[in-house]
Amino acid sequence: MIENQEKRDEKLEAPNGVSVVKISTTALAFDYEYPWRSPVIEKWGGSGFLMELFGGMRLVTNAHVASDAVYMEVQFAHDATRYSATLQHVSDECDLAMVAVEDPEFWQRAKPLEMAEVPERE
Repeated sequence: MIENQEKRDEKLEAPNGVSVVKISTTALAFDYEYPWRSPVIEKWGGSGFLMELFGGMRLVTNAHVASDAVYMEVQFAHDATRYSATLQHVSDECDLAMVAVEDPEFWQRAKPLEMAEVPERE
């Protein structure tokens, strides 16, 4: 019984070198038709990926996942540990955003996706 529990716990541990994460966002939704009303708290989720960019590792997600965030959390698959995150940059035109995570443990466990080379145009 104890051996089975240990094996199950091992499977649930997130391995080092994970490139894709779950992002949980909390935002305030304002009603612009009735501006005197208090904003409503909304929550949603999405995914993000890690990549080498501008000389360092960056967390990239869709703008619609991160826009208007007042609080964000990031977690690896099969891991209950949540890391606090903040929105760094957002571009609604291309629906991309960069997210910052301050906890060094997050970056020690993360591994950037390997990008293929862009072929030369003929």
